[in-house]
Order: sequence, then structure tokens, then C-alpha cells
Amino acid sequence: GKTTTLVARAGDLLDRYRNARIALVCFNRSAAAEIRARFAKSHQRHASRMQAETFHSFALRQAEAAGLKVNLADEVMTRAMISRLWQEVSY
Repeated sequence: GKTTTLVARAGDLLDRYRNARIALVCFNRSAAAEIRARFAKSHQRHASRMQAETFHSFALRQAEAAGLKVNLADEVMTRAMISRLWQEVSY
């Protein structure tokens, strides 16, 4: 259904616009991997011009391309921040 339609549409657009690139943005890594695999299978000639990624990776890539420094919190940092915030809001 949806993935098949999206992959076909992306392939058609890349057929039509020879110098174009396209980004397919997904909610999770497994969906992005599925789209990459299906696209490579059905549109191998355009595989280098299509990028499937998550919303988070797309935003990170755009921020870095704009010259912004982005720090991502790992699990330890996240727990420390939550603990500190919890202490601030607790009575």
C-alpha cells in the first residue's frame, strides 16, 4: 500500500527530473530501511539520488549543514537531566 506508492512516486519523480535528489522521511529506522531496500530493488538506477531517513536524522543533517552545533544526549545524560528537572519541580 503506502510504502509501495511512495517508492513508485519517488522513482517516477527521479525519472522525470534527471538532476533531482529526493529525501523520503520516516518515523523510525526500520521504516527507512524498508523504503531503502524496496527502492534499491525497483529503482536501482536512482539509488544514489534517493535518501530515506528518520525525521530526527533529517533534522540533524539539516542543522549540521546550516553550521549549527548539535549535541545529542545519551542515556546517562538524559537520566541526569530528568533527575535534575525532577528535583527542581518537586516540593
